[in-house]
Amino acid sequence: MNHLIVDPGDKNGFCVIKIDGENVEILEYGFFDVKKTSVYLADLCLSLEKWVKAKIKEWNVVEVAREDYFFSRSYATGSKKNVHYRAAIDRAARKSNLHYEILNISSWKVFICGRTKPTKEQLKQYGDNDAKKFMIQESLWETYGIKFPNYNMNGKRKIKFRDDITDAVGIALYYACKIKNCKNVKCDIECPKDIDWGNRKVNVFVYANIKKKYKCGYVFKSGPRKGVKCFKVSYEVMCKTHINKKEIKCGYVYKRGDKKGNLCEKLSANEMCSLHRRKPKMKKVEKK
Repeated sequence: MNHLIVDPGDKNGFCVIKIDGENVEILEYGFFDVKKTSVYLADLCLSLEKWVKAKIKEWNVVEVAREDYFFSRSYATGSKKNVHYRAAIDRAARKSNLHYEILNISSWKVFICGRTKPTKEQLKQYGDNDAKKFMIQESLWETYGIKFPNYNMNGKRKIKFRDDITDAVGIALYYACKIKNCKNVKCDIECPKDIDWGNRKVNVFVYANIKKKYKCGYVFKSGPRKGVKCFKVSYEVMCKTHINKKEIKCGYVYKRGDKKGNLCEKLSANEMCSLHRRKPKMKKVEKK
């Protein structure tokens, strides 16, 4: 059974998947631009609705899913238009007597990337604007082995790769694996070779620049996780919490008791463990 997933907007990303039991296969992905041939928003919505109907008919779609809209004061421009576009997709699905699913933005991003925002390392590597999109492309490659070219064909013209496509594929995998309980992901779409943009300044994702990731190998010495490895994902051998953690044996010498004259030797980040690291007593100054 084929399902259509759409990332709505002026520039729509879409993905068609086939679900068979616990298996999901990506059949097609691409983009569709709403051509602004009219000053009326209703005409633009009708254009998008017509395209959705054509896709449903082309692939014999049984269900439609699309991304929800998040209202924000920081990104209020175009809110009205985005709501209307989503209504057009829902209308196209219901006119074809199909069920449509609305998917939460944060939920699918956490499922694909493990977070809703890029890491500090990704912001530093890709920049503030590109990191939000590139983190999804990076996760799709590392987790599912899905690779995209650095360009798209718009008719006979080559254009920069549309990031809306990676969003649509990410939404589709979340929909298939979390909503439909699929476990096996397959994508046989051949990725063409990247092109050289020459002197044109085009920010595209480069797979060769992906930093190798490690799982922190620090072993907890105490507490409920004693003897267990940290396993936090990091760009270093150890995560930030444990990379500078020193294991020094406490140098306190017992003054009395059964251990009198022996060293404490508890592992600590300082010369003394927390039990023996005490502040020196202040001497009382007698008033004359």
